Amino acid sequence: MDLSPSFHREQFRVMENLDRFTSLIKLNLSGNLISKIENISKLVNLREFIIRDNMISKIEPLEVLRKLEILDVSGNQIEQLPPKRFFEKLKSLNTLLAVRNKLSAVRFSFCC
Repeated sequence: MDLSPSFHREQFRVMENLDRFTSLIKLNLSGNLISKIENISKLVNLREFIIRDNMISKIEPLEVLRKLEILDVSGNQIEQLPPKRFFEKLKSLNTLLAVRNKLSAVRFSFCC
């Protein structure tokens, strides 16, 4: 589902009314004015989530998306990535795009 302004012609500030889309596999909320990730707990089948170019500072609420494979949070206000245990919950995540944020350092130490 593409809810980016280039497709929808309206910018969203809040993530709402998503709970009825339980079978949604891809969600694009790029280029909106969203500052907080919320109301996603029912998106249990989501595999690709694109929320670049918003005002997100925390991605921790995404840990409920256990089937997530691709996450694009580029162009937001993220200063620090969550701890390792966050990524351990997202076992299917294989692509994380986080360029153009306020990250000062990124350290990963995932081992066997």
